[in-house]
Amino acid sequence: MSQLNNTYVDILPFKQENPWGVVNFYSLNTTGFGGRFVTVLTGNQDPALSAGDFAAVGPGASFEGAVSLRYEQPRKVRYAAAGDNKYAVLGLALNGTIEFDEHGRKVVLLDSYVKAEKQIVASGETVPVATDGIYTLKQGAYSGTPLPGSVGIINGSAGQITFIAAANAAPYIGSGLDICKVLSTSGSSFGGYVQVKISL
Repeated sequence: MSQLNNTYVDILPFKQENPWGVVNFYSLNTTGFGGRFVTVLTGNQDPALSAGDFAAVGPGASFEGAVSLRYEQPRKVRYAAAGDNKYAVLGLALNGTIEFDEHGRKVVLLDSYVKAEKQIVASGETVPVATDGIYTLKQGAYSGTPLPGSVGIINGSAGQITFIAAANAAPYIGSGLDICKVLSTSGSSFGGYVQVKISL
């Protein structure tokens, strides 16, 4: 599957990623798109559990007399919400978290290379989170009109950001609400995109 038309991730292939800035020990507490900003969910963040544990509830159908719990990463992140500042926001989720792919196949049963190609993980699996680098976001990840020098703040819609013009950015920067900086204007291809620099 081409990353240009990825169904589950609002990130285009062009990026300058800092491999040391990618955190790999949280799972998303819901299902949803990659390319959205996330915040560490309080509770159950004991480092001793970071290797994984069994979920308390098995996803899917429940049958009397049968137990089928899924092994999962218990340390969780949630989508960032309005008011979350750059100290609360961990970073940008690089993979989508889903239960079924576009063909109706269970993601938990897919080969690892298929999931890597589609940039997806199953519920409970670790999702990589970027804290530093330059990324190209598709329009689903943001609202507003991006202009060079604008800053992105969390707009309260499932980790999406909205852009504030440079001339009006000072109050947001002073409050630590600036999550990223815009490096380009919006391109028209792929429904619109913007390149941003994050350093969280």
